[in-house]
Amino acid sequence: MGLATRLGPWLMGTVRNTTGTALGQIRNLGCDGPGQTKAVLFSDTATTNAFVIPAGSILTNLAFYSSVAFNGTAPTISVSLYNGTTTTPIGSAAMTSGTPYNNVIPFAATAAAGAAISNVGPTDVWLQYAISGTTVTTGQGVLLAEYLVRNPDGSYTPTAFTGP
Repeated sequence: MGLATRLGPWLMGTVRNTTGTALGQIRNLGCDGPGQTKAVLFSDTATTNAFVIPAGSILTNLAFYSSVAFNGTAPTISVSLYNGTTTTPIGSAAMTSGTPYNNVIPFAATAAAGAAISNVGPTDVWLQYAISGTTVTTGQGVLLAEYLVRNPDGSYTPTAFTGP
């Protein structure tokens, strides 16, 4: 089976409830860390919705893996987040024509990208991509996004008791 459903933080370790302030007495909750993939073709030149990233998530990694090298002048994959009203570019990778690109997509070094990556916001967002370049005639691969699922406000611990 390739799918799982989980809501809420993971309880990690052996301490179910905090009973003090020392190590071994403090409950340790963590975030879920899923990833999603989308097949990409050289002809995906229009902005394409790849998949939905849940509200509050923090993006940890973008990567692209070519199964067929992209050919053309300056083939590039660009990735953005779209919340229904605003598109925020978050990363891009220039590929060498004729050479498979199997690497991370660097995050954009902008304040807007940093804000969007560190918390996608209070609602779900689309992760989008587009292929650009001149006369890009071949190429296909897989786009990967990894993220930590958190509450819509960006926190990852419950604000009230939610377990048995």
